Amino acid sequence: MHSAEGKTPLTAVYQGWDGYQLSLVRAITPRISEELAFRLAPDLPD
Repeated sequence: MHSAEGKTPLTAVYQGWDGYQLSLVRAITPRISEELAFRLAPDLPD
């Protein structure tokens, strides 16, 4: 979906975002603080 100027309306960008956000919350909710603090490599920035 594009407007006359060839730009995608912001509503199209955010369409379905609430479902994605809810899925993310459900995926990380059961994690304990130690799991959420896990770093893949110590030299990666925060």
